[in-house]
Amino acid sequence: MIDAGALETPAGRARLRLDLDRERGRRSLARFMRLAWSQIEPNALVWNWHLDAMAEHLEAVSRDQIQRLLINVPPGMSKSLSVATLWPAWDWIEHTTRRFIFATYAQDLSEKNAKLHRDLVMSKWYADRWGHVQIAKESTKRVREFHNTQKGWRFSTSVGGQVTGRHGDVLVFDDLVKAQDSEGRAVVDPIAIEKANDFWFKTMATRRADPRTTKYVGIMQRLHHEDAAAQCIEKGGYVRLVLPMEYDPPRKCVVYMGENGKLFSPPPEGSEGSEDWSPPEDSSVAFEDPREEPGELLNPARFPREVVEADRTTLGSVTFESQMQQNPTPRDGNIFKAQWFPTWSKLPSGLRMIITVDCAFKDTKKSDYVAIQCWGVKNPNYYLIDQFHGRFNVKKTMEKIAEMKDRWPRSVGVYVEDKANGSAVITMLEDTIPGLNAWNPGTASKISRAEAVAPIAESGNVWLPDPEGRSWVQPLVTEVTRFPLVKHDDRTDALTMALLILHKPRHRRYRDAVKRMVGGA
Repeated sequence: MIDAGALETPAGRARLRLDLDRERGRRSLARFMRLAWSQIEPNALVWNWHLDAMAEHLEAVSRDQIQRLLINVPPGMSKSLSVATLWPAWDWIEHTTRRFIFATYAQDLSEKNAKLHRDLVMSKWYADRWGHVQIAKESTKRVREFHNTQKGWRFSTSVGGQVTGRHGDVLVFDDLVKAQDSEGRAVVDPIAIEKANDFWFKTMATRRADPRTTKYVGIMQRLHHEDAAAQCIEKGGYVRLVLPMEYDPPRKCVVYMGENGKLFSPPPEGSEGSEDWSPPEDSSVAFEDPREEPGELLNPARFPREVVEADRTTLGSVTFESQMQQNPTPRDGNIFKAQWFPTWSKLPSGLRMIITVDCAFKDTKKSDYVAIQCWGVKNPNYYLIDQFHGRFNVKKTMEKIAEMKDRWPRSVGVYVEDKANGSAVITMLEDTIPGLNAWNPGTASKISRAEAVAPIAESGNVWLPDPEGRSWVQPLVTEVTRFPLVKHDDRTDALTMALLILHKPRHRRYRDAVKRMVGGA
């Protein structure tokens, strides 16, 4: 009950405002974020409903309604300040002994958010409201690891960094892979993604304090078909808050609450049983994306239409779809679209055939695969005729090339990319395989090569075998349409190699790519 007399003096009104802050901030993370923002960030807070959504889901983690949470939002949506600074400071109000481990792609970034968290809790503003939470005296100058006086602590690390000897109640990752290179260009680094995944799912997985209660939170923009978010989705159990920059109705984000108060997401699209799934009768909608119109922007106050369109131009359609739309695998494909490829059941006569070979660097379980393809051309169409695909060492690769040549003896040339194990294969086979050619892509990147031949496929001139009875066709289509956001791209490389060799340079992108190559094309 409000003491009416307290309102009669400035001091009384100030105490009342403080009491209201204390109680409202304790009850609601969103309210806490609004109150605390100016303590950590000089720029004014532009509130938007997506911050409410993130706050509600983080609250649910703190209150044991979610054990595993994945948040995918575009860059610039205040995710790090919300998740890595404000949330743990708020959580300690009720859970003073909670232990956090935070990880990101760079140690300095991880420590930046940790310092803001520490300084916020040490501030007079925080102490006036929640003075029972204090940073321990010996931790007041520490950043990487600091404790409060109730034995709660925070440890901040990075991918590949030290984390042994610590076990947390809450494990958090915030962008495990950097989305840009040193010059600010959007890049996809499969090696960094694999390293990040190993760190989260192998190293960090052992840092849980109690397997029954430890909480896991990941927040990131999507970068790759096999990034940490994809692995979280595949492994299951994560509540997914996915908010694209532009509203996409078929991918509308909906989160449900079960009868037990726990939150859960529908099965991932394309997973077993997802097509026929419907929410249990005893469940209710806990959250759904409030937007209604296709293309409606996530935060138009900060990112109006003209800014979004400029980003689309700067990033390119593939990167925009991934980082802004949180969709590294568009339904119809990236550079290549699934509907571009007609299928054949009977080959035309008079084809000129070649064999293309994309070799691996190693023959270990983690190496790339070898792709060996036979192609035929009869203008204006190009036909994939046959394929071998597997992890082959040099000896096995040579055997498979010879086998493909025996299957299709009319092929007039065998083109082996002169990289990786290809150089050794060329040296050992040049006296035994007629028409063997070393093919050098020069300085043209894999992406530029794919973009060079994409117009050929878009014109409907690249034919694939009817998948009936050929189990290898659909995996090839999946890889080609997901490229470049895939871990292994050997089949795509063999395909683009064949088209570059066989096609006459009608398109400018094609000619530009060929100019960057040396020989072979």
